[in-house]
Amino acid sequence: DGCHAQYGRYTPLHWAARDSSSVAVVQALLAAYPEAAKATNKDGRTPADLAARYNDNAEVKAFFASGQHLKATPGQSAAAAGKAAMMQTFAVTVPAGIGAGQQFQASLDGQLTMVIVPRGSSAGSTLHVQIPVRVQKAAVSVPVQPPPPPSLAGRVKRWGDGLEAPAAGSRNFVPQGFEVTLDVPEAIARFGHSASHVKQIMDAGRAKASTSPTPLAPAHAAALYAYTEETPLYGTLNYTMRTPHTDSTPTDTDLKRYADYLRHTERALGSLPTHVSEMQGKVYRGIKVLLNPDVYAPGKRITWQAFSSSTKKQTATLEFVNVLPGRKLSGSLFVIDSITAKDIRHFSAIPSEEEVLFPPNSQFKVEKVVTSEQEKKALLDQLGAYNMADLDVYVLKQMA
Repeated sequence: DGCHAQYGRYTPLHWAARDSSSVAVVQALLAAYPEAAKATNKDGRTPADLAARYNDNAEVKAFFASGQHLKATPGQSAAAAGKAAMMQTFAVTVPAGIGAGQQFQASLDGQLTMVIVPRGSSAGSTLHVQIPVRVQKAAVSVPVQPPPPPSLAGRVKRWGDGLEAPAAGSRNFVPQGFEVTLDVPEAIARFGHSASHVKQIMDAGRAKASTSPTPLAPAHAAALYAYTEETPLYGTLNYTMRTPHTDSTPTDTDLKRYADYLRHTERALGSLPTHVSEMQGKVYRGIKVLLNPDVYAPGKRITWQAFSSSTKKQTATLEFVNVLPGRKLSGSLFVIDSITAKDIRHFSAIPSEEEVLFPPNSQFKVEKVVTSEQEKKALLDQLGAYNMADLDVYVLKQMA
């Protein structure tokens, strides 16, 4: 399936255009898959679109902006192909799916160049990994933890977690008198991270803390960074926090296992300034599905039990709603008046999302369901160029 092998929403070239700091990697992919230069992902974006929007590397950004990806010379392609020829591709069967593959990626300490997930793959899939020949890893193994709960098998984004059933009220996550016994690295390892991955997270936390405008302990910065990574951590934690305890889903037992990480993350959030919408602007949350209108009826009081992600940037929600042909949007979008959420952009693994995180048990009142196109465009002025007739828009006011 060549250039259309996907990792998440992206072809390999999309992924490199968004995150790579090496033009050589981009050229190698173009040599292997020249048709990828004009390919669009499921959101209708080309690699050049993603480079312009997300990539912080000036060289890679300029490469796409100048159109060189569309007009590489035979010599350039040959040189890039030579680099590509220095790679070996292995197939790795991962019983626990993509999340475990990311653990494997981290375990190679940066030696892994790319993980390619075949189209339509899911839990129990085969990952194709490219490794430099010099690494000599003809046989590899993937340390995995048991598969996540079924509701997480599709790797639902943090942004949509817990929106479907918000009426259960507050929940206590740790017993009275709980004392932290694990430090942050040990608490993160409870989610199945390899030792090398934990080290990378701690290193990232130190780097983030050293440049933070708000003083924050490096270990707490690492806890926030780990939450924002695209790994099973946030999904497993949020599922456990919002799912009632039963014999078949013993989440109270699981919460004890994750209590140290939960407490570290709460302490990290508590050290950051609060994002108060009255002074700093509303925040937004979008998902691709339509919700039961009775659950979010005007006047209802709702509780999001787990940590809940939002963004300060309206356009960032385009990553999480459906963008259909003709610039039509569908799904559900929340416009939220925050009083306790915390801006964690600086500590995020994906700063471009401008994430604002609500603490557990945040409570809201549904102020309004916006129905008219005119009012939606007034409320979401940065999305005014889109057709929002099929987008459900809810206005929430945080109560506690």
